[in-house]
Amino acid sequence: MAGSNRLDRVLTVTLAVMLLAALGFAGYFGYSVYRDRKNAEESSAAARVAKTLTAQVKQSPNDATLRVRLGEALAAANKPQDAIEQFNAALKIDPKHTGALQDLGMLAMSQNRSAEARSYFEKLLELTKDSEFQDVNQRREVAFYYLGLIAIQDKDYNNAIGQLKAALRIRNDASDTYYYLGQALYLNGDTEAAVKQLHTAIQFDPKFVKAHYLLAQIYMEQKDLINASYEYHTVATILPDNEQAKKDLEQFGDPADLVKEAQSMMSTDIEGALEKILIARNLDPENAQAAVVHGQILVKRGDGKGALAVYKVALKLDPKNAKLQAIVKQLTAKYGKKNTK
Repeated sequence: MAGSNRLDRVLTVTLAVMLLAALGFAGYFGYSVYRDRKNAEESSAAARVAKTLTAQVKQSPNDATLRVRLGEALAAANKPQDAIEQFNAALKIDPKHTGALQDLGMLAMSQNRSAEARSYFEKLLELTKDSEFQDVNQRREVAFYYLGLIAIQDKDYNNAIGQLKAALRIRNDASDTYYYLGQALYLNGDTEAAVKQLHTAIQFDPKFVKAHYLLAQIYMEQKDLINASYEYHTVATILPDNEQAKKDLEQFGDPADLVKEAQSMMSTDIEGALEKILIARNLDPENAQAAVVHGQILVKRGDGKGALAVYKVALKLDPKNAKLQAIVKQLTAKYGKKNTK
């Protein structure tokens, strides 16, 4: 996701990944074998970097920035206490070192010491309030972001919304910030605004599972089964082996059965039939018969142009179907681009 790139150094990025794993706000999806292997590789590389930096620190013990780099390497190598020692040593040399404050805050959060983390991030913001340098703004964005997460943990949703919006004013392409802003808005009772922020998160990261999943939950609460089925199916597509994702889809029923139900309802409840077929198509986008029935329903509703678009999809799924070819030809003659009526 875009948010995992918020820091400008590889070692700090690794630290951010470790932190997000520890936070576990979504509580729904675990880390894959690939992610575990990747973290192990990064930890090993960080250990090698830490060894080199340790030697450099011995030569220049009063270099605060060098100690911060060493601390980041130690944190990425899964040695948090050693990292904390280096960050604190950096602050003794330079009490206004914002990099050390930022990293101490992130480590405190990863160890569930939210109050301590808050103090580091608030001090960082206080020290940088009058600065306009780009690297300082990046640190301020990080501080606002994590203060927002802390506020969500504390169920202080108004504060969380303010902090996360402040982060977005500095960096407006961070998908995770939009996600957590959406979460805070939702928990604060502003569902409409939450949905907007979650969709923005997905625009920046189409495979942002947590955003899709929260949207699905919101749509289910609103009894919007069409959008809910779409979001749940998207989650299942991104995570095809996830058992919970499969279970979530089961609540909508079998797509083939939904197609039959839609067909049987066409003469008595056209809107109900439309809902059934849209859900069926969300659950099984490659089902040509579902697309055909969808087209039939749209024709019956008087939406010829919509029917043409759907029948074209059906024909792509079943290109040798002569009957579909004839229907598309007929609808194209009546509703195609050349027909301006």
